[in-house]
Amino acid sequence: MRLLLSVISKDEADGIKNLADVIDIKDPSKGPLGPPNPETVKSVRGAAGPGKVISVALGEASPDYKADAKRAMTMVEMGADIIKIALADVSGFSPVEAVSFIRNTLPGEVKLVLVAYADGAKRGFMEPATLPSIAGLSCADGILIDTCDKTGLSLFDSINTFELENILEESKTLGLTTALAGCLDMGDIEKLASLAPDYAGFRSAITIGKERGSDGVDCAKAMLLKEKLSSIQTESVL
Repeated sequence: MRLLLSVISKDEADGIKNLADVIDIKDPSKGPLGPPNPETVKSVRGAAGPGKVISVALGEASPDYKADAKRAMTMVEMGADIIKIALADVSGFSPVEAVSFIRNTLPGEVKLVLVAYADGAKRGFMEPATLPSIAGLSCADGILIDTCDKTGLSLFDSINTFELENILEESKTLGLTTALAGCLDMGDIEKLASLAPDYAGFRSAITIGKERGSDGVDCAKAMLLKEKLSSIQTESVL
């Protein structure tokens, strides 16, 4: 399990670039998967260096998937290696058709990760259990289960472990990369390790004051997360 740390600026990226396996860029002021300004992506890419993997949030997929694909390409041109797009309200379009179009627009080396919200049912959003099959049918590269409501409830408050296990198992059977995120903290690492996604994502757990929208990360918190993750994985091998 590798560490994905979310940042909102170049300064934050400078602080955690040697701790994160993936530097994720988003703008929390625009929603749970708020797309950042392309110039922010460019500046983070420059700070991280050519060897670091950069993922970028694109927001939620829309019926105008040609516009979504265009926005995705802009992020790639700024330095994104991974594009994340959420499937939330898909009542007005075919998610397979939309994702397939975006996937075919992106260069082959760029990964496309689909996101479902564990707590999205109350808003009429797509059920997370359907995500692996949609990802497989549309030739996406991976899936992420996240939360939409960032006001306190975590991923594990929003979905039961059994359902997560089934989603991860199906995804891995389909050859998809897997990731979990959603108001996760240090205390969730053991449970994450037992589920064994490919990536675990953190934002509020590494920020100063635990405010996901504030500009400033606490490098000591990020280091503790990395050390805890490494120790748990070492124990599982022994």
